Amino acid sequence: MPEVLRRPLPTVISRRAQDRIAATQAILVWPRVWRKHPHVAMTLGVSKCSKSYNHSLTEAAGYQYTAYPWNRWKKYGVMLTICVTQLSMNFNAAIYSSAVKGINQEFGIDNSRLGMVAFLVAYAFGCELWAPWSEELGRRGVMQLSLSLVNASILICALSPSFAVMIIGRVFGGLASAGGSVTLGMVADMYHQEDQQFPVLVASLFSCLGAVVGGITGGPLSDNLDWRWIFWAQLIFSVVAQLVHGFFGYETRTRVLLKEEADRRGIKELDSVPYARLEVREGGKRWDVKKMLKTIYRPYRMLLLEPIVLCLSLLSGFADALIFMFFESYGIVFRQWDFSDTRISLVLIALAVSYIVAAVTFIPWILRDNRRRLSKRTFEPETKLDWLLPTVLCLPLGLLGSAFLATKSWIGVVAFTVPIGIANFAIYYATIDYMVAAYGIYAASATGGNGFCRDFLAGVSALYTKPMFTRLGIRNTYFLLTGLAVALCIPVYLFRWKGPQIRAWSSFAQKIEASRERQEVFWKSYGRPTGGVLVQSPSPSQATDDEKAQQAPDAQAEPETWEVRATQTDNTSPRLPSFTGVFTSDTNSTALNPSPTMSRAGSGDKKATANPGTPSSGEAPV
Repeated sequence: MPEVLRRPLPTVISRRAQDRIAATQAILVWPRVWRKHPHVAMTLGVSKCSKSYNHSLTEAAGYQYTAYPWNRWKKYGVMLTICVTQLSMNFNAAIYSSAVKGINQEFGIDNSRLGMVAFLVAYAFGCELWAPWSEELGRRGVMQLSLSLVNASILICALSPSFAVMIIGRVFGGLASAGGSVTLGMVADMYHQEDQQFPVLVASLFSCLGAVVGGITGGPLSDNLDWRWIFWAQLIFSVVAQLVHGFFGYETRTRVLLKEEADRRGIKELDSVPYARLEVREGGKRWDVKKMLKTIYRPYRMLLLEPIVLCLSLLSGFADALIFMFFESYGIVFRQWDFSDTRISLVLIALAVSYIVAAVTFIPWILRDNRRRLSKRTFEPETKLDWLLPTVLCLPLGLLGSAFLATKSWIGVVAFTVPIGIANFAIYYATIDYMVAAYGIYAASATGGNGFCRDFLAGVSALYTKPMFTRLGIRNTYFLLTGLAVALCIPVYLFRWKGPQIRAWSSFAQKIEASRERQEVFWKSYGRPTGGVLVQSPSPSQATDDEKAQQAPDAQAEPETWEVRATQTDNTSPRLPSFTGVFTSDTNSTALNPSPTMSRAGSGDKKATANPGTPSSGEAPV
């Protein structure tokens, strides 16, 4: 460590000392500097935007410490935990239907279906409640806590002396299930938005398979063991999922990873300077209750006010509700041919096969999007719905075929289960993919509304399935469901052809589009990021007249962003890590304009260093 850092700071320091201190600004800053030595604080590039006057380690500065550059095998390990966790939580939701008969007999009731309603409705709200905590505290700890609470809730149900205790355990288990809000967040932590399609496809597949595996497993257990073994099976699977997550579930949240790096630098490397400290700062207070409440509320707001989110979420929720209806309605349909619980559960294998087939059919469309992106061709988010246009028709067709054959041929019902499963998975994945592309930074809230509808509508389906099939009859019920499916499928075609006009009315989509346009202007002027590196574009002098005319108005109105690389100016000092950061300033300010001490990143062999002058009011410390 430079000698100047080992003794108290003088009131006036030399230029050489200033250079040595500036070279360490990526590592530390003294909280007391601003009060006693304001000119030194200016040299360090510290502004009063931070209440504790500590240096901020940004994602750009600590990119190598985030989950994005992890090797593929480490990411595969985390994806394994995501898949197992999704399987486990949806397994818990579905297998309960196999315990209904035993619970009714044990407690002398006839409404034990309420246990499934309690779990799924609570699950719909629980997913959204866990999301902001995982953003603040990290994914790993929150997921481990969630799995522990879920295991406790299963134990309550397995040992319940009454149905009231059973309901309490199911509600507690639903609220404790973090679900897709955290697992999809882990995917976003590891993969950039343009690389998320394959990981989201895999996560979606295992989420859908979890419910089917629960239905398939429950039949043999119900026929051969006591109903409490349904919950012991849940507990075994959930404990295995928690162990897998404990071994392979690395922390992925960027904020937490940067905080760990900040602590490592501030405590281990700088232990000789006790008042040196480095903090991760993403803007605002860490525990911003108002912000957290807004994060929880936004999915419901978008669900009510955004027609795209509302219509597609209702379609996705209806398709998922059909699957949970099958867990009870198949008992009514297949009893016509004297099927046992085990044979009825084996019918659900057709659903599992249909999910896998549907997932495979999306691979060519994902590759198409990748080719378009590599060729730098622009395309509307609505192109994400291209494959959904034909596959969504499988939903009403499968229901219509089941209506004609439900009382004539059991093999016909099984055959028409396949297109229903294909449609269910296609709707789930394509709507998520489309919302991510259309809503950008608000994608988590949009997909959160989608997930809420799926869980909520699946939960309430247990209330009306048996009365509907017994009062309307099997065939009439399927005809009714076919009509609802046709009505809910129409918006898919409307959004595909009129999506841009509909999004133009949305305040959320307008903000995203404005941000996209500013980003495109910046990329045209200063380069497009490729693999986390800013690639230099042709200089404005080399651009064509049309490009200059197009770039000029926006470039004058929007802030400019410069990537700055700090270098150590004194070769005799001990080696200190270099850093890369992003400065943003208003174009009217000259504090961060190009100068002999600052140049665009990637411009030849030039090294850019931060100007040691007084920071501007809009400058963020790096």
